[in-house]
This record gives sequence, structure tokens and C-alpha cells, in this order.
Amino acid sequence: MTALVDAARVAARVRGMGARLESAAAEAVRQSAEAALFAARSCAPVRTGRLRDSLSVRAEGTTAVVFASCDYAAAVELGTSRQPARPFLLPAAQAQRQALPALAAQLGRSAIEED
Repeated sequence: MTALVDAARVAARVRGMGARLESAAAEAVRQSAEAALFAARSCAPVRTGRLRDSLSVRAEGTTAVVFASCDYAAAVELGTSRQPARPFLLPAAQAQRQALPALAAQLGRSAIEED
């Protein structure tokens, strides 16, 4: 039995698959960051809402950052000598750190099956 392989066609499919996988990975990171942002906003202590409203996400490619721009966010998250820590970012990040591999695998499979 002989099989003919069109190397150029196979190479093009592999390149396309790589691009789709990279796009799927970026989408998984973006979705995970958005979920972490939602969780952090839900967990952030609210007195005036300024801390919660200062939470934001920045995603570029396969990197994302969830952050608070409020000047006292670190004091709330980590605590001070007078105030105990009330973490809201770390628990959200830890939950998404565990969920991200499954989400990336799901989106990666979908990207490969598009072919």
C-alpha cells in the first residue's frame, strides 16, 4: 500500500492549526482573567465601592493581569499592622489558575476540530 502525501498541503494545515491553537490559548487566558476579575469584584470588601470599581483586567496574547488601581488595594489585600488582610485578588487568581488548563484544553480541542 502506498500513500501519497502532499507535503505543502500538510505543512499549511499544521501552520493553520498552530495559529488556531495560539488564538485558542489567548482566548482561554482572556476568559480566565475576566472570570478572575468577576470573582475579585464579588469578594472585594465594599465600604464605598471605590476598591471594587478600581478592579480591571488587561489581556494581551497569552498574558493577562487583573489589578486594582485604588491606592489602598494592597493594604486591604495584604493587611497592615492595624488591619487584618482581606484578600480578594489572590483567591480569585488561585481559582482561575486551577480552571485555566481545562478551559485551554477545551478551546484547543475546538480549534483543532475546526479543520
